[in-house]
Amino acid sequence: MVSPLVFLRFRVRPVIGVMTAVLAIATGNAVAETVEVVGEVTEVDLSALAFDGPTAVKVRTAGGGVETITVPSQGRNLCAARGNLAPPEELRAGALVSVLGTRSEDGAIVPCDDESHSFHLLSRHSVPEHGFRFTFRVEPAGYAAVPATDGQSPDLMYGLSLMVRDDLDTFSEDAGARDGPKSITIEIYDNSPHLHAPVWVDRNKTKSHVDLARSPIEETVLAGANAVRYRTDGLYQNEHIVAAHDSKIFVLTVAYDSLEDDIYLNFIDLLSTFEFIPSQ
Repeated sequence: MVSPLVFLRFRVRPVIGVMTAVLAIATGNAVAETVEVVGEVTEVDLSALAFDGPTAVKVRTAGGGVETITVPSQGRNLCAARGNLAPPEELRAGALVSVLGTRSEDGAIVPCDDESHSFHLLSRHSVPEHGFRFTFRVEPAGYAAVPATDGQSPDLMYGLSLMVRDDLDTFSEDAGARDGPKSITIEIYDNSPHLHAPVWVDRNKTKSHVDLARSPIEETVLAGANAVRYRTDGLYQNEHIVAAHDSKIFVLTVAYDSLEDDIYLNFIDLLSTFEFIPSQ
């Protein structure tokens, strides 16, 4: 039985749009509406900074509506979500952001009242020559996209790793040989024989690492394409999603220690934004 990628956890889903009233947070005797917004920045208003007021960011959603996000300046360190806020004053028009915050009385969204709140700068990563795209977090504590190096499998058509910038910087500065940081990887292999995903996994054990599987291979769906998922043991725990699409095999993998790790949760977010597009 095919099971879609469903995860019972509230997470920000960076698909452009607005989802309102998804949570409620008790504040005294009142219940504040919590709103999730993803869209493009149209304006960054810094005028209130002169008297320690908030930065106001206007975000246009896919439906054409405009939401105002206000992020405190002087009191930002007192925000419950202070470690989960991208610097709004560094944003420019056209930037893609995701926001989770409380709707204030004046209608603005404030991502500050609860530690689950967030204000993230996102990046759209599109690879039209191979027909796919996805979104990932850039700030805060965001990821750097690192292309695969040469010398790998001859049928590897494309490879990309997403690594937390701080981890990548530390690893790059350390000249001594050591294990690499945890990462999210995307690999594309030629599938001219048009093998189904489970058949490819079984016939390509050195690429799929299925011999190290510690979970059953389950059928699933990735962006509408039939796929399989399984977990393996290694230096880290790994979860693999393998999909067959358009004469190619797509292998998405995350290395993690715990299902509570940010990188694992960010992988789930990435899967929710992954989509196939016409190849160019």
